[in-house]
Amino acid sequence: MITIGVTALSAWALGARIYFSAHTARKIRQLATLVFIGYCLIVLMVTQDFAVAIIHYLPGALFLSLSLALKYRQTKEKKIFLGLCGMGLILIGSGFQQARVTIHPPYFNHNALYHLIQGVALFMIFKSAQWFVAQNGKEEKNSHV
Repeated sequence: MITIGVTALSAWALGARIYFSAHTARKIRQLATLVFIGYCLIVLMVTQDFAVAIIHYLPGALFLSLSLALKYRQTKEKKIFLGLCGMGLILIGSGFQQARVTIHPPYFNHNALYHLIQGVALFMIFKSAQWFVAQNGKEEKNSHV
C-alpha cells in the first residue's frame, strides 16, 4: 500500500516537472508530499482498504496524464504521446482488474491480465521517460556553453 503511495507521489512530481516552472513544480511536490504523509498515516493507523490506495493514486495518475497531454499539445513529440498512451493503458488495465476481466480463470485471471497490460504500459512510459531525460541532458549541456 505504501508503494502505491510512492507511485502516486512520483506521478505528481513527474507531472509537475514535465509541464510547470521549477517554482510551481516545487510547490506541487511539497503539497503532494504532505498528502502522501497523510495517506501513509491512514494506511498505517486506520485502514488498509485498497479503495484508499485507489483514491490516493488516481488523482496523481490523472495529473501526470494531463501534464503529458499538455506537453504533447505544445510539442507534438511522438515520445510524449507514447507516454500518454501508456498512462491511458494503465488506467484501462486498472479498470479491467476492478471489473475482474479474465482470459482464463485458473491460468490467466484478472490480476495476471492487469499486470500484463501494466507491463506494456510501463514500457511505453519508460521510452517516453528516456526521451525526457535525453532532452534534459541537451538543455543542461546547452546551458553550460
